[in-house]
Amino acid sequence: MQRPDIEAVFGYTLVGVRRFASAVAVLVAFAGCEQILGIRDLRATVDATSNPDATSNPDATSNPDAVDSMSFGCAAMPSFGPATTYGVAAGGVAGDARAFATGDLNFDGFIDVAVVDISAPNILILHGKGGGLLDGSNPQLVPIPSPATQGLLVRIADLDRDGYGDLVFVAGGSTTRIFAQRQNPAAKGSFLSAVQVGTVSNPAGVPLAVADLDGDGLLDIAVTDNVSMGIDVYFQDAANHGTFLAPLNVSLGQSGGLAAVADLDHNGQPDVLGVFDTVVKYALHDPVQPRAFGAPHALGPAERATAGDVDGDGYDDIVVAAQQTTILYQEPAAPGTFTAGSPLAISFSDESIVDLNHDGRADVVSGFQVKLQCPAPNPVRTFDTNLFSPPQTFGYADLDGDRKFDIVYFDVFNATMSVQLQQ
Repeated sequence: MQRPDIEAVFGYTLVGVRRFASAVAVLVAFAGCEQILGIRDLRATVDATSNPDATSNPDATSNPDAVDSMSFGCAAMPSFGPATTYGVAAGGVAGDARAFATGDLNFDGFIDVAVVDISAPNILILHGKGGGLLDGSNPQLVPIPSPATQGLLVRIADLDRDGYGDLVFVAGGSTTRIFAQRQNPAAKGSFLSAVQVGTVSNPAGVPLAVADLDGDGLLDIAVTDNVSMGIDVYFQDAANHGTFLAPLNVSLGQSGGLAAVADLDHNGQPDVLGVFDTVVKYALHDPVQPRAFGAPHALGPAERATAGDVDGDGYDDIVVAAQQTTILYQEPAAPGTFTAGSPLAISFSDESIVDLNHDGRADVVSGFQVKLQCPAPNPVRTFDTNLFSPPQTFGYADLDGDRKFDIVYFDVFNATMSVQLQQ
């Protein structure tokens, strides 16, 4: 199975690009509506040096404070430039923004940022100007369909594989609803009417993953739901792009806290993972039926979990947070079996996996702390004894197209979003 590197992680989320049985899938898993999400657009981006606006931005203010570069015991801490701050209360958005996604939504080669606000029924889009800068003076508003009243989550993904970024978002109100909204191919940067995918009941948030789960080349949606006691998988209707079939329920238990997609037996097919009844559980994809999953497997106690290739061997591992954070490494000699690594001295929170310091090895993010994996020639599966703690960090995204993760965070009291580009 071919699998490219992890593409992006933002806040407490794991984002990756995987190839399952020849179908590329953009993946994301997250564990709460307050978390941030960003997806790096996979189309070609324009070099920032070709953008005349890349050296100045009259719509934003600069903060001289920045994270300095330094070396830890084995790993180098990433260096970030000064903060550039944007207002996110324009056009009816109340400023209580806490979730975002990134991608090229108007097809101009620059990365845009879509923001949702838990106090307003709109998606706010700040269009990129190149070099990681955004146009804060002319935001685009995409209304959230009534009767929903607040945005909880937004995702950018090419649902129908037409080359244009579409929106997947979760909106709250009397009922929590999942929507898909395709971009209008005849008018770049505008969107067709939103389609309701389904509803979800989960008091801990809206754990959700987007991936091609049946190998037809179209992205599907998986979400945990306490009512259905497991993960509901919405397969995209191949005959009607942008719409979804009735959900298939993968029964895993009550009180679900996470939905993630990973290849947990290394057979080239996507499996589903979640935390149910404070236990990590997963179900393997049926090797014959493209829209079926097997019986649940239990791995042990957990409050949070996520999956991805931590040690770079091409096999998906599982990061588990209970009283402490532990990595369960999938063993190449016996796919589908896992060996626990040494516990990481890191705060218990929502874990994610990202090569934050761009040294070729994945690191583990837990809330506001990062445990950096030791680079070569150190052995894999070893981590620095120190912690990297970016100030006020809520999310990570590559905003300037250099394949390095930048810091994104919100100030809900001042209705602003700040960006620090990795140097």
